[in-house]
Amino acid sequence: MPVNATPIYLRTASELQTDDDLDILDPGVSTSYDNQLLTKKRGVKAREATKVYLRMTIRGKNGVGEDLTNYGISGSSGLESLDSSSSMSTAATVSSSESSSTLSYGNVKVRFREAALVDTTTYEIQAAVLNANEGIIMCRVPSAVINKRGIWFAEAGGLDDEGDLLFSDECYIYVESSSWTNNPSGMSPGPPQIDDIRLSLRDNSPYENELIENFDFDVAEICSAAIRVVHYWNERPPVIAIARYSALTFPFREIWTQGIRLNLFSLAEEHYRRNHLPYSAGGVSTDDKNRHRDYQAAMQNQWQTFEKLVTHTKVRINAQQAYGMVRAGYGNYGLSGRGY
Repeated sequence: MPVNATPIYLRTASELQTDDDLDILDPGVSTSYDNQLLTKKRGVKAREATKVYLRMTIRGKNGVGEDLTNYGISGSSGLESLDSSSSMSTAATVSSSESSSTLSYGNVKVRFREAALVDTTTYEIQAAVLNANEGIIMCRVPSAVINKRGIWFAEAGGLDDEGDLLFSDECYIYVESSSWTNNPSGMSPGPPQIDDIRLSLRDNSPYENELIENFDFDVAEICSAAIRVVHYWNERPPVIAIARYSALTFPFREIWTQGIRLNLFSLAEEHYRRNHLPYSAGGVSTDDKNRHRDYQAAMQNQWQTFEKLVTHTKVRINAQQAYGMVRAGYGNYGLSGRGY
């Protein structure tokens, strides 16, 4: 939380709807030429080991905020227990503190799951309803999630009295590594930071993209590209049981960086190919979408290097398993009494 900021539990619901503090993750709507892409998947990035809250708008089929009162869900009467609401996992309990009996949350919960769907552990937490008419809810991101670098799905769902799901909406959370964590990096340094990905693509600022005046790739697209790298690794032969990774455990930073770039190039190539339309009128010709061949060429040139890197790494791991240490049935028993 920024210095001198008002704590979450002391802010009103209306203040939390407009708060821009660093401790609130708000998956906003992407835009293209000032047009909102309401139905596009959303994503936010967070830093590992921080205390953050997820505020999101649950959207209907048309991308507009869902009116939760249609499902009998009203707004919360207070926010005092936002930090202490019960949080549990389908595999193990994260915490078991009691919720305030004076706080009416409505029946909305948020589940967090590893985004590549390799790890089946799911964390669930109660959410506060900030604005039922606009579908705005909020919850604290569980420590078990924010303390584990990687890419997560956060899915908010409304439940009826029997616990059946009435509606849901989701977003990505891209948790970047931090020096403030107590967790050693080991063989899982986490995904490359989004700013590093943008730097490698010269997508650092909207001002550098002079034509669109926006980032070329949003957080959700970078998350999707990163997840595809994990799937590609797991499914490409040779399939190695001990080297099957999730979006929380994938350890190869350079493979992840190159793979993300290539998948983003693929998205850009598809966009320009679909929207390519040379146009002439009044003696003026324009062909500003004629870039798909450039992206395709760049992708093909770099794909060979990426493919070799993946293949060589998997072959090395496979060879280590095949030719690793094998104990014989005999040894220098005369010297030590033990076999080697």
